Parts: sequence; structure tokens; C-alpha cells
Amino acid sequence: MFLSPASPAAKSLTVSHETEQTMKVTWIPAPGNVINYRLKYIPTDGGKEVVLKIPGTTTSTIMKRLQPITTYNITVLPIYKRGEGKPRQGVGTTRTLVHNSAHTPQRHVQTRPPETHQRHVHLNHEV
Repeated sequence: MFLSPASPAAKSLTVSHETEQTMKVTWIPAPGNVINYRLKYIPTDGGKEVVLKIPGTTTSTIMKRLQPITTYNITVLPIYKRGEGKPRQGVGTTRTLVHNSAHTPQRHVQTRPPETHQRHVHLNHEV
């Protein structure tokens, strides 16, 4: 089944909260009595496809154990008693691994002894 870019079902999947190894996928619920959803994702540059079974009352999930800096093709299919419904499709990309480098601001905290029941905290940001 081919869905044009203007298809409402094709635009009904969103990706958010991307990290180095996870991302959240949310979709618009399919009409009718959905038994479950089949979530499929695969790296766009090739690799192993992962297929998950999601309860029919759920409209979001966290994809886990992903590879950093990788774009995934994502498909969510509603499953009914009589077969599959229209797919919800999207693309998501994981972030790069964060390392302590010259590009990552470091925060140093200094405290001074309490003076009259107060503690002074100074935050210094180095770039």
C-alpha cells in the first residue's frame, strides 16, 4: 500500500525525546477496535529490522537500544481481527554520544562557609 505525503495516516506519527539510544514515537489512534499495533523500525542505511507488539489502547512508546547518530524508518500498523489497517510512518534520528570535550560547557560549583545561616553558591561556566 502506498500513501502519498498528503495522506493523514502518513502524517500521524511523530518522533520526540531523541537521545543517543532512545526516541519516543507517538501516533494518532487508528479508528475502530484495534487489537494491537505493530511497530517496525530499521536503520535507513540498512541493518536489522525490529518489530514490537504494542497494546491497542497505547498510542506512544519508547524505542530502545538504538545506535547513536542513526536515522530510522518507523512504521506503526494497527492490527484488527480482520487484518492490518493503514500504516503510520515517520523517520527519527538518534543523537550523537555526548563526551566531556572542549565543546561541552563545564560547570564548577564553589561554596563558602555559612555566614549568619546563609550559604553562598557561585556557578562558573567555562566554555
